[in-house]
Amino acid sequence: MNTPMIRNLPSLIFLIFVCCNGNQNVVIPIDPSELSFKKGDCLYFEIDSVFFGSAIVIDFSKDEGGLWYGLCFINYYDTIRPVKANIIDHKLFGRKVQSSQNKEGYIIALDSEFINDSCLRMNKSKINVIGHFSLIDELKIGSEGATSDYNKMIASFKYGLDKRKVPPDNYKEHINKLDNFRPEEYFMLKDFIKESK
Repeated sequence: MNTPMIRNLPSLIFLIFVCCNGNQNVVIPIDPSELSFKKGDCLYFEIDSVFFGSAIVIDFSKDEGGLWYGLCFINYYDTIRPVKANIIDHKLFGRKVQSSQNKEGYIIALDSEFINDSCLRMNKSKINVIGHFSLIDELKIGSEGATSDYNKMIASFKYGLDKRKVPPDNYKEHINKLDNFRPEEYFMLKDFIKESK
């Protein structure tokens, strides 16, 4: 059977593949000189005219939308501007993810909010580096969000603080609890820092 449809099937499959994948972001290589922040930089940011929050850069990427910094928020919420020395005893936003590859049955993954470079540049008077930590190589990323809006970044930080007021569900309950599953936990920042020799 040699109908026009069958003869053109390979072209049709290719066209469907291109159309379906056309909306995916293409990752672009990053020149280190482009980076305003590097992995391990600890930042503070103004939440409002009174309070400060903090985050650590755990990742970055670039696509056609620009350069993105993966920030893991720290549970610092205070009227005093944080310094590196008092951040070390705070906690990172994260979760336990079930895994058969670890004897514990889970891996610890840090939650990341990817913030567009344009947002950070437009609000540079509200964001500053307070120091740098050398992070462990085995860092895993859990939940991911993304925004180009400073107010949405602050809302994400506050939402994360609020979610962690309730004790987390056990990581094994993610299937049977579905929409009611609450995996959000805190993990000590110092557990993700390489020991200095």
